[in-house]
Amino acid sequence: MGFMRKADFELYRDADKHYNQVLTTRDFLALGVGTIISTSIFTLPGQVAAQFAGPGVVFSYLLAALVAGFVALAYAEMSTVMPFAGSAYSWISVLFGEGFGWIAGWALLAEYFIAVAFVGSGFSANLPANGVWTLAIVAIVIGAFFPFAFLAQLISAGTLIAFMFVTLGIYSLRRRQGKDLPEATYKMPFYPVLPALGFIGSLFVFWGLDVQAKLYSGIWFLIGIAIYFAYGNRRKKK
Repeated sequence: MGFMRKADFELYRDADKHYNQVLTTRDFLALGVGTIISTSIFTLPGQVAAQFAGPGVVFSYLLAALVAGFVALAYAEMSTVMPFAGSAYSWISVLFGEGFGWIAGWALLAEYFIAVAFVGSGFSANLPANGVWTLAIVAIVIGAFFPFAFLAQLISAGTLIAFMFVTLGIYSLRRRQGKDLPEATYKMPFYPVLPALGFIGSLFVFWGLDVQAKLYSGIWFLIGIAIYFAYGNRRKKK
């Protein structure tokens, strides 16, 4: 287990052979719309308008949508080359190394945990009765002790870090296509400009987050790196 050692593409592909790819475009659209409707369009615009953007909240959302659109094109190309489970965690492990993949996955873990707390804090309702109890309990605790706007920024921090990894990963992906990785059936247009714009836009939005949110996200990543090396050392001893 090495921080810079790149994961084997064939290993991931073979591990996922037993999964059936049954989700359709409609399923993914429903997932995206459901996530948006869950809280952001009902509660978050009021918070942002009152505390930060004022009437310019519409332009803030348009800017965020533009950045997310650039990144979505990068995700699309990645998924055609490496259509296996794990999303950014698996892709970055193959492209940059296991350690960087762990960081990307750790960012997504923060996003998923806090997103549940975010929805609960926004709606002030019960969390997922049939869901995983551990996730529900952690999310409830987080939602109880942290304010709504702060949770929103922590979600953004985890998401934006994953976005930056994936957009940068396009450059490595293009160099390896047709060599040790398959050719993409869909390619991000206007390469190499759009990946750069996606990265810069994600970095710009991340830089605009609250200082406290960036501090807590930094602590979260330090914990993740510590766990990575502790686990890695134990694996080496075995």
